[in-house]
Amino acid sequence: MRNGARGFSLLELMVAIAVVAALTALIWPGYNALVRRSDQVTCASNLRQVGVAMHAYAHDRSGWLPGLSSGSQRAHYRQSTLNAPSALVDFLQPYLGLPASTSQTWTTAPSFVCPASRKSINPQGTSLNDNAYYTHVGTVLPSGAIQRPLGYLGKSVPTPPMKLETVEHLIKTIALVDRDLEAVYGKPQAHGSTYNILFMDGHIAAIAHKNFVLRKDSTFEVIY
Repeated sequence: MRNGARGFSLLELMVAIAVVAALTALIWPGYNALVRRSDQVTCASNLRQVGVAMHAYAHDRSGWLPGLSSGSQRAHYRQSTLNAPSALVDFLQPYLGLPASTSQTWTTAPSFVCPASRKSINPQGTSLNDNAYYTHVGTVLPSGAIQRPLGYLGKSVPTPPMKLETVEHLIKTIALVDRDLEAVYGKPQAHGSTYNILFMDGHIAAIAHKNFVLRKDSTFEVIY
């Protein structure tokens, strides 16, 4: 007795594949945009946590901000770096709710990892320094003055950190900013045409690349 059911013809199968391909082409750009937006929101949330920790640190130390800090940040710490801090993560580890390290095994601080940077630079995350932010090494204020509130280790004579109350224009002075992936790695920028920036007053802003300038003296200037 013959079964009345029949299979797909080759033509029908090709039509079905074409329809699926067309739908995928329509949906994929929207999905990618959604993922990029999600990564940017996560990045901003991470920076906000760092800002809260930075202010809590200053509150506990009569207003003194964390530092000295190197220009290039990292997202990991261990016993030796906690004993001789050289990056913000070393100073802020307890304020981010992270455990102290009693060994030379690296511990990751999620708040210092930008998910978009990780995907752009090194999806496998094998390098300890690939996923971090840059801190400012100086912000150029509207008056032309340069401030380094978190200090700076990159000079023959290090610049000490400042007291929070003595920082001018908190709302315009940069604490942390996304890495310039194109300049450092030749990779696509983490958030397309904008950088996420944490300012010293604790607010986060997405600033267009064209309005964010790295000067020859390694200072940052935001053009408003």
